[in-house]
Amino acid sequence: TVPEYTKEPIMPGKKGTIKVTYNGTGKYPGHFKKSITLRTNAKTEMIRLYIEGDMTPKDTK
Repeated sequence: TVPEYTKEPIMPGKKGTIKVTYNGTGKYPGHFKKSITLRTNAKTEMIRLYIEGDMTPKDTK
């Protein structure tokens, strides 16, 4: 997993962005589920996000 996110502080009521990419190169085909832990100084200090999907074999033709 490769995260990209807003680097500057995000003030209360404002928004930021989190983009996570999963690179399954060299992994076995099939279902995957990855977790991303988000740590903040907000009331809820830790949030766990999940991404999941299905890897398909690369076409070798």
